[in-house]
Amino acid sequence: MLSDKFLNSLEIYVRRDIQYWSKWRPNNDANMWNYDNAFDFWYGHTIGMFTRTAIQVFIDMYDRKPSQLENKAIIDKINEYSGEYKKAFEHLK
Repeated sequence: MLSDKFLNSLEIYVRRDIQYWSKWRPNNDANMWNYDNAFDFWYGHTIGMFTRTAIQVFIDMYDRKPSQLENKAIIDKINEYSGEYKKAFEHLK
């Protein structure tokens, strides 16, 4: 499974990321990215980017790709934070 070292790194990253997004305000992004719903777009974008970042942290830490089981554990861990990310984007509704 995932090591405490990895999970702690993930936790630190999440806390900083949620703080950032809760204060962030979009510019004229809807025209550039062609979306209709800012909340859905930025929530989905951020969770996707966070997933990619978490996998890259794993690769950097262990010099290998996560196994299928580890990849699922990473995604499950990210899902635990989804409610906090949704709250961070409430101001976009």
